[in-house]
Amino acid sequence: MTKKMPFLTYIRWAWLRAMKSSKSLMRRPFLPREVRYRDQRGRPRTGGGPMMHSLRLAGWVEQITVDGAMPMWTSGKATAWQITAAGRLAIEACPDEFPGGPNA
Repeated sequence: MTKKMPFLTYIRWAWLRAMKSSKSLMRRPFLPREVRYRDQRGRPRTGGGPMMHSLRLAGWVEQITVDGAMPMWTSGKATAWQITAAGRLAIEACPDEFPGGPNA
């Protein structure tokens, strides 16, 4: 059985472009709000839960537990996201322009 390739939606494309331009986020675990991109109307946005869920379904990110690496005291373990090997390949292969139409 072959694995189905993820569909490149605009939001996934925008995330790939944002990560391509942010080398620091590619090297370490990150929070969704650290990812800044532009929506289809050109307005600045930050990442959120639905975006990360979509990227996880595509196999490009995974949620991890960050234990002891936080610069402040927290009431428990914190979670963050990191890019998978498939995500790194997708970032490298990301086209400069969105391949969908203007209404995609």
